[in-house]
Amino acid sequence: MSKKMKYIIFDEYDVIMFPEYWDHAETAYGFQGKTPTSAGFCNLYNDGVCAYGESVSLRLKSNKDDSLIINKQLGNED
Repeated sequence: MSKKMKYIIFDEYDVIMFPEYWDHAETAYGFQGKTPTSAGFCNLYNDGVCAYGESVSLRLKSNKDDSLIINKQLGNED
């Protein structure tokens, strides 16, 4: 079973994840001074996170390394 959330990666490594009903752009606004570098959706599984998709409001897509970056931040480095 998985849980779907949204995420933004700032400055290539700082990750925030938040409920899918929040808006990417409005959420990013609260982190002024940081530059969003990728954004999208992620599925949280028991053994890790899978990132995909894009943020229309930020005009950013997920990157191929986003899953790895998020999992590393969460301590799921396998």
